[in-house]
Amino acid sequence: MTLKNKINKSISPIHVLLSRIKEDISKKIMHDNSAFILYHKKMIDLTINNEKLIEGELRINFINETSYFVFLCYLYSGYIRYKFNKLLPTGYLAKKLDMDMFYSWYELTDELKAEMLKLINVNLINSISVEYFSGFYESLLDKTEKKRLGQFYTPKEIVDLIVYEAKVDFDEIGMHRKIIDPACGAGVFLTCIIKKMQEKYSGLDLIKYVHTNLFGNDINPFAVVLTKLNLTFSLIVHIRGEKELSTFLEEFCHFPNILLRNTLVVTEEKKYDVIIGNPPYFKTTNSNELSFYSEIIYGQPNVYSLFLYWAFRHVSTNGMVSFIIPQSFKSGLYFMKLREILSKLELVSLINFKSRKKIFKDVEQAVVILTIKNSKRSKNDVNVISKVDNENKETTSFQTSMDNIIMDKRYNYFIFIPSTDGILGLIEKIYNSSANLKENGEYLFGTGAFVWNQHKDLLIEQKTSDVIPIVYAGYIEKYNFNKKDIYNEKIGKKQFALNNDRLKTMISTGQKLIVQRTSTFEDLQRIKACLFKDDFIMNNSKYLLENHINFLYRKSDKSQAIETNVLKFYLGIVNSRLLNVIFSVKNGNTQVSSSELNLLPIATSQQDAIIEAVNRLEGNITKALIDSLDEIIYENYFLSNFEIDIVRNYRR
Repeated sequence: MTLKNKINKSISPIHVLLSRIKEDISKKIMHDNSAFILYHKKMIDLTINNEKLIEGELRINFINETSYFVFLCYLYSGYIRYKFNKLLPTGYLAKKLDMDMFYSWYELTDELKAEMLKLINVNLINSISVEYFSGFYESLLDKTEKKRLGQFYTPKEIVDLIVYEAKVDFDEIGMHRKIIDPACGAGVFLTCIIKKMQEKYSGLDLIKYVHTNLFGNDINPFAVVLTKLNLTFSLIVHIRGEKELSTFLEEFCHFPNILLRNTLVVTEEKKYDVIIGNPPYFKTTNSNELSFYSEIIYGQPNVYSLFLYWAFRHVSTNGMVSFIIPQSFKSGLYFMKLREILSKLELVSLINFKSRKKIFKDVEQAVVILTIKNSKRSKNDVNVISKVDNENKETTSFQTSMDNIIMDKRYNYFIFIPSTDGILGLIEKIYNSSANLKENGEYLFGTGAFVWNQHKDLLIEQKTSDVIPIVYAGYIEKYNFNKKDIYNEKIGKKQFALNNDRLKTMISTGQKLIVQRTSTFEDLQRIKACLFKDDFIMNNSKYLLENHINFLYRKSDKSQAIETNVLKFYLGIVNSRLLNVIFSVKNGNTQVSSSELNLLPIATSQQDAIIEAVNRLEGNITKALIDSLDEIIYENYFLSNFEIDIVRNYRR
């Protein structure tokens, strides 16, 4: 049974009551909506690019959160009554948990209160745990809200790994080290810290440490409440007697360092010894609010990269940063400046997850646990671990020099995260003995200029005398141009565009090497390229390349045709297993960007043989001929039999 099902089963008796409470809240805010106005204003203040906030959706969230808050306060009070035989007003606890008064304004009617007290029983109280409260948070957020916040429940196994990698060892660090989760959600990382501390500390010593040294920020007020509850129930089991309980409730249970705060936009000089967590993943737009991050912003930033930069700037000397983040930071231009900063620090470990689908529910994102020490780059080896998912399945690990993981400025500080150490020496050899298009030669890859959904008024399905065919990425297969029927009435996608002056600068002509710009992350054949078939060129003097296609062009003149043999040579190179393995190791997302193609290692020792092998594939694309071409590619890069076996046997 899943965690969510367990939670739903355990709270099912109160579902009807919660619905009635929501109805009562709705009626009350119709007469006096001052609490919602306060909530709404705060949410706008906390959110970058708040145009994404919809008042109706916020109102629903507010009502749901308030009803859950009331239930949890009664559960909290019931726990103290059952475990310590102490009666404590629910309103007192509510104000401690909700310092901003978003939810604690609401009081149950006498009738609803009587029903609530009946439902808070021993079985329900005994089910309280970190997973219980975290599951509440997960079940409260619908998919839309999760996407807006970029927040997803972090599995316990991931939390444990990150805390372990961050070297949070309380036998060494004593009671002074400050630890923060800058996007704390329900507080699962902080409660994991407490569990580690329990091995050495207990009672008020433990409580005082947490009160003084554990920090958490979040932009969701209900997440702040749940973090405080998780901390409370991680600590309260260590309280000995009524005196310690009273001290905790009077002095510590408000947790002043757990804040409703947007970490990214608050100016702060404080340094932390350990910064851990699972920051949000979503793209935002550059704005004045993000001026602190101008050093790293290039194009459209992803919020997780801003959190990583924030961590670099707020971690103490020799402090540790450990985040689970998407692998897209490894190679994209958007993250190049961030990688440059990282390249100067000490990379401690990388934990690579092969599966995109088994880490976070509802998220297909290739992720990695990145752990960095804020000290100058050293000669210490990096620990590289590959796991299938968050369980202990098929785990492999090795240690290697940081020089083998992060490339230099020539190659945009690309980061390699291989599944085996054998591939690293091979990659180093190939890059050291090869050139790249960016620095050498006559050619470069660029990206198609036609964005079809920006020109829907010009699109047409039937061919007439005054239309231009559109070449879509879906036509591109490995060594084969396969023009398909892509007509989609619902979204307006069509095969042709009416000839129009505004398309003049987007028109292409002649034979070209074209490459898909998107790929399947799990597939080792990440680069799929082809040439146009002769009949397409004969029947179409001009065409439009959509923006999900990369193409090879002459540096001196984009419009000048490239010799067919040159196109065939590069076709064989980019489609080869060798370069696809290399691309797979360094690329962290589904994109095949022109900038990354331009930095692929290109060798030419077997240029004529490669062209001849590509010629043999025309009209006869077989596995045997492709394998034969791959053998020539291996010879082109002077690979030994041992190195060839590494490439043949490489798996993600």
